[in-house]
Amino acid sequence: MVLATVPLAAVVGCSHGKTPTTSAAPSASKSSAATGASAAGAAPATSAVAPSATPPGPAAAGSAAGAAAGSSAPARVDLVLLAGAAFDGCKAPTAPPDPPDGHVATRAQMLSAHKLTADFNTATNQYLACLNQASNSFDRQYGRILPISAVRDIVNLHDRIHNKAVDADQAVAKKFNDQLRIYKARGGAG
Repeated sequence: MVLATVPLAAVVGCSHGKTPTTSAAPSASKSSAATGASAAGAAPATSAVAPSATPPGPAAAGSAAGAAAGSSAPARVDLVLLAGAAFDGCKAPTAPPDPPDGHVATRAQMLSAHKLTADFNTATNQYLACLNQASNSFDRQYGRILPISAVRDIVNLHDRIHNKAVDADQAVAKKFNDQLRIYKARGGAG
C-alpha cells in the first residue's frame, strides 16, 4: 500500500475557532466539520502530519510485510495521513488579483473585480463541499475502526484546512468591499 502525504503548507497558519471541533464519537464529528463561522485572529496551527520523504515502494512494503510476519503486531497504517491525502485531492482555488483602487477605478474595472470575487467565492464553496465529501467518505470507510484520538486528529485537520479556505475567501471579499466603498463614496455609479 502506498501512502501520500499532505503538504504542510495546506495546514499551517490556519485560524482557530471557525469550525468547532468535537471530541465525540465519529458520528458527531460529521456535523462539526460542515459548519463555519467567522472569527477574527489567526494563531499558528500545529499539524499532526509529518512530512515524509518518498512513499514506500513495493519493495519496502514487501520487506515491511516480512518484518511484520515475524512479529505478532501487524503493520499500522497512519489513517490521519491517509485522510490528509483524501483532503489533498480537493483543489483549493487561487485567489484573484487585488481589486483596483476605488479612488481611480472605472465602473468596468469594478464590475470585473466583482466578477472575479464572486467566481472565487463560488470556487471556494465548491472546494469546501469537496472537503466535506472527502471527510464524510473517509468517515464512512474508516470511522468504525478509528480510535477516538484519530477521529479528533482527522476532524482537526479538516477544520484547519476548511478554516484556511474560509479565511482566504473572507480576505478577498473584504479587499473588494473596501475598494467598492471608496468607489461609491467618490460618486461612482453602483
